[in-house]
Amino acid sequence: ALYHLGLHGATAQDRLYREAKKILPDPRENRIAEASYCRAVLKETLRLNPISIGVGRILNRDHVLGGYQVPRGTVIVTQNMISCRQEAYFRDPQLFL
Repeated sequence: ALYHLGLHGATAQDRLYREAKKILPDPRENRIAEASYCRAVLKETLRLNPISIGVGRILNRDHVLGGYQVPRGTVIVTQNMISCRQEAYFRDPQLFL
């Protein structure tokens, strides 16, 4: 998150600072729930830089993927780096927030 906040200048940093300053004098659980911008920064960081590049699964039944017959027991991997940067899902997928 610090990397992206550093890249995107004072605007994002200031907004996060103002939110933290408002909440942190009384950081009880019900106040932490108000940290919507902080949550958005963390989610956006994980979208652009996922913890893993993909998630592997073993098919428990035969399946057709993209017109190809894939047999039961085949290991498939979803690519988080690809799906998190699709224009179909994000207006400008390469930009932070």
